[in-house]
Amino acid sequence: MRTNIAGRKKNIKRDRVFWFTLAGNILAFLLVTVIFTVLPLYLRTGYNNIAEGKYIFFMNVAKYTAIIMGFFTALYLVIRGMSEAELKAFRPIKKLDYALLFFALVLIISHLCSPYKSVGAGSSYWFHEGSVWGCLGWYMGLITYLVFIMFYFIVSRYLNYRDFVLLPVIVPAMIVFVWGIFNRFGVSFIEYDGLDPEYISSIGNINWFCGYLTVILPIIIGLYYYKEGLIRFLFAIPMFTGFFVTIINGSDSGLFALFMTLLVLFVISSKDERKMARFSEIGSWLCATMVLVALINRFNPDLLTFRGMFGDLFTDVRITLGIFLVSLAVLVYFHACSNEMAVYPGFLKKHLGLIAIILTILIAAAIITLIAVNTALGGTLPVIGRHEFFIYDREWGTKRSVDWEVGFKSFLSLDFWHKLIGIGPDCFWFNIVDHPDLRENVRLAFKDIRLVNAHNIFLTMLVNTGVIGLSAFMGVIVCAFKTFGSKLKEKPGLIMFILVLVMYLSNNLFSFEQITSTPFLWLAMGIGASMAVKKAN
Repeated sequence: MRTNIAGRKKNIKRDRVFWFTLAGNILAFLLVTVIFTVLPLYLRTGYNNIAEGKYIFFMNVAKYTAIIMGFFTALYLVIRGMSEAELKAFRPIKKLDYALLFFALVLIISHLCSPYKSVGAGSSYWFHEGSVWGCLGWYMGLITYLVFIMFYFIVSRYLNYRDFVLLPVIVPAMIVFVWGIFNRFGVSFIEYDGLDPEYISSIGNINWFCGYLTVILPIIIGLYYYKEGLIRFLFAIPMFTGFFVTIINGSDSGLFALFMTLLVLFVISSKDERKMARFSEIGSWLCATMVLVALINRFNPDLLTFRGMFGDLFTDVRITLGIFLVSLAVLVYFHACSNEMAVYPGFLKKHLGLIAIILTILIAAAIITLIAVNTALGGTLPVIGRHEFFIYDREWGTKRSVDWEVGFKSFLSLDFWHKLIGIGPDCFWFNIVDHPDLRENVRLAFKDIRLVNAHNIFLTMLVNTGVIGLSAFMGVIVCAFKTFGSKLKEKPGLIMFILVLVMYLSNNLFSFEQITSTPFLWLAMGIGASMAVKKAN
């Protein structure tokens, strides 16, 4: 009799755990679905104040998420508790969790020590400028970062990863990508006075769009890379579409980020002929995309409405076709190696990744040297002399040189304490206003436009949160890489989230965090963490 009663109690407890686990999983999945599906497509008043509209939607989601998940978490802990098995299951991502909590603490301290807690008037809604909410049009203040971290913990703790979780990530992304392609061919679905060709899709200008792209495209590439069988070809269409819109978008930082992403994937693949065969397939898809863009440019040069600095790289059909044929030859070779019909030399298998890294460093050093020499000689070097990329002046990289100079000088203008802890999240512009020489530099370059970041995530973080804040952020990134990398053999799907970090950060060497793109990064990290660790059932 006692045994039966104990058994029934045990079953009731097990059922209770099951239903609470299921409820948490559903709530986390709904959060992922709402952010990835609605936020990129949400347009409150078209392109007019597009960032503010998306931010209002984002913060409304955050408000209701905090209320619902706060209540649910309290109930969850009361009913279920944290068993030893669950604590053991989460141990592999403890370092990432602690890194995020420390980063949150540093952000709070930076805000508390900020001289710009509240400056000027707010918007017509409820937003007020300062380190709490951030800068108008940008909205990357303390509250936004804390919401990012909250989203990460909700998803990493409650979501039980399955591949269908990525459906609300990929499906709306295809709409955004195709919309962007139509825009680049002169078809606009939104009427707006003063609309310039830099606006694209439902995201905003090319930099904002590229920030979104650098989170979504790596997930699609990763799915194609690690999936087995014919199912992976389902991801060929969104991957091809992503490559196409990356090339015609006009963002040079996006092309650089894609190169760095494929370089990392190449290095990871280089020790295994089967992985190299899969990487070669991805490379061939990219080269085929380049050929298509070159054909379009060849037969109708005026069809594309916007080009980046390196748009002419995709105009010569002979070059792109030659690269495509080489990629096909490499693809055939590695497929032959994976089927034991050819031999992948041991030397290459052991050292090819290192050779690729060394060559990349040498090419980067050569490019930097050419820029320095050509600039010193007044742009007189043969062939490359007059190309804007090889002359480092105030116009270089759409004035990135000015952004970086102002960012560096802004950091130097801080006192010792604020060099350590920063001036507060998203307060970059407010410090410039307080220094007439910096403000004049910005005015000469951009007229009346605010410079709210250094167009470099690390330099911006250095000014806003100081050396400690930048170190804390880098700690989060390193821990995320270690968390995903340490489980890669056991769970190859984690390659998606490694590539997300690589592509997003590579792009943001020349770009910035923004409400139209950064939420997706933090949710992707949460999904990756949920995939890395199986929760106790």
